[in-house]
Amino acid sequence: MEFRHPPHDPAVYGPGDGSVPWQNADPSIGQNGSRIPAEALSDPQSEIVHVIDQVLGDGSAGSGQNAADLTQLFQAFKLMAGLDPSLYDLSDPGYLILPLTHDHGTKFILQWGKSTTDTNGDGTVIFPIAFPNERLFHLTTDNASTDSGTVVHVVAVREVDTVTDRSQMTVYSWRPQNNSENGTGYFYLVGGY
Repeated sequence: MEFRHPPHDPAVYGPGDGSVPWQNADPSIGQNGSRIPAEALSDPQSEIVHVIDQVLGDGSAGSGQNAADLTQLFQAFKLMAGLDPSLYDLSDPGYLILPLTHDHGTKFILQWGKSTTDTNGDGTVIFPIAFPNERLFHLTTDNASTDSGTVVHVVAVREVDTVTDRSQMTVYSWRPQNNSENGTGYFYLVGGY
């Protein structure tokens, strides 16, 4: 898109150098208003609806537009800046959704939190939101603040099931020092799309 300068009379204003301002008509002094070329109206609209379709829709013409909603450009800007509150929850557990604008509809999701295993070393984490397609990775780390520095808990994912792993994961913990399972607290971070 480019800035559209108003058409003007070179005999009055000289050559078109972009310095001629748009002007309103003033009949009291015989001044005509600037004539508005079609591009001055259609180009900005085309740019705006392109952003709306790319961010709020699937990228095809008209896919994100809603004539009854005059806040769509603002919504698109908020999404692009990550300000849409539906895209994050910073509590514990929490999540962050990162829209991938080059691949319409795909969103990368990070989720985190802390939990505990039972006395047998077993635990289940239910994610704040389910991954629409697949969980790609999981990280767990010990959070056993009551143990001394010599006791190490290992926390790992017990199983990965292609159906349920989108909404939860099963973990277990054990102490390598004495090869025993027991309960512990842990942090987790999972990612997927």
